[in-house]
Amino acid sequence: MAYKQYTKCVAPGSFVDLSPENWVGLVLIGQGVLALLAIVTLAVIAALSPLSSKPAILLAIILVLEIIAFLTWWLEGRLICLNEEERNCAIIGRVKSHGLASAFKGGDDDYTMNLILAAGQEHLLAINPKITNIGRGYTTKEDYLTLLHCEFEGDGIYQLRQYMYAILALLTLAFYLPWPLDFILSLLAILLGILGGIRDFRSPNQATNPGNPLDVNPNLGTLSGGDLIVVKGEWIYDSLHAGWHEIHPVRHCEIILEREHIVVPPGEELDWQHYVVTNPATGQPVDFTDPVSAESYRQYWCGKIREAEDPETGGSRDDPRNDWTIHPLVDGCKPPIIIT
Repeated sequence: MAYKQYTKCVAPGSFVDLSPENWVGLVLIGQGVLALLAIVTLAVIAALSPLSSKPAILLAIILVLEIIAFLTWWLEGRLICLNEEERNCAIIGRVKSHGLASAFKGGDDDYTMNLILAAGQEHLLAINPKITNIGRGYTTKEDYLTLLHCEFEGDGIYQLRQYMYAILALLTLAFYLPWPLDFILSLLAILLGILGGIRDFRSPNQATNPGNPLDVNPNLGTLSGGDLIVVKGEWIYDSLHAGWHEIHPVRHCEIILEREHIVVPPGEELDWQHYVVTNPATGQPVDFTDPVSAESYRQYWCGKIREAEDPETGGSRDDPRNDWTIHPLVDGCKPPIIIT
């Protein structure tokens, strides 16, 4: 199944905190601010004397390297793996809220979804010793204590890092070239930074390639508040904030029952008793407030997701298009043997 993923989670013992809440992150940000001020100062002097161009370019290289280090941490070091695949092979919940943020998030353009979980999945939100054992804590915000936060990844931070790599290449080349070539390449680097900012420094709902539930399942349809869904993804702890658990990224999503098909009597608020669903595995109605009943239904969906992910489901091994040994471009799609 197709889904966008630009992040990687790290084992708890390998986690290094570069967030602004930690002194290492504060030092990194402080160095970046000082480098930026020095670059601006030297750039002004460079207009009068080419002798200051090399120091300005060197400081710009240091600044870009610091930005790349932080963006790499965001993508590959910020999320801590919790990894309980068997327990999380399917997660049953109903949509409380979803969508792209309208506020600027520094290039982060993930699509977020919050779920009210069926019974028996409380471990997904509970304080985890893997996290507390490394000295990390948890938020006190009620939404993150009662709702499971899920994210469909966008490419904003990843593309921002790609721009930084290109800027670094231009600046490095400029450092070894004589004036005015170094000045010209530096201007190109600045222009590239502006283009990157125009592309990525906008609110998620205006981003070029934001997260989208349809990336996970093109046949998903339109999510609505109150939909009963099943999701699967990487279960992680997000360390950037005060700390909470997420499914990030979501790798599978199906709507089990649409909100428009759920009958709520007048005067009542939508709740689990209004979700009338039969468990195909048992033929019995599902009670989403009963851990045993909800777990049986979760196991049913766990099996269905595994079937969908299994490349051999449906006899694909016997498909002539998959009958190859070296590579499908070399010896694939062998024609059937004809006996005369």
